[in-house]
Amino acid sequence: MITAETGAMRALTLRLEDELFAIEAGKVREILDLVPITEVPNAPAFVGGLINVRGRVVPLADLRVTFDMGRPRPDKDTRIVVV
Repeated sequence: MITAETGAMRALTLRLEDELFAIEAGKVREILDLVPITEVPNAPAFVGGLINVRGRVVPLADLRVTFDMGRPRPDKDTRIVVV
């Protein structure tokens, strides 16, 4: 959200490899710890799979693949940002 008075934007920042990225805070619905991910056969490379968020099936877009950073295995520090 950008405020009219200051032009400032509230954002969620995240780091992938050595790069810093930001997502407008108003677009972030939820931040999840790692949850079970269902693989999707024959899906495009950027599709990391499907997750269940409160009964809704949500596709994952893997930003590391999108930005050509490889696809490391998820670990305890992995977070899922739902936008």
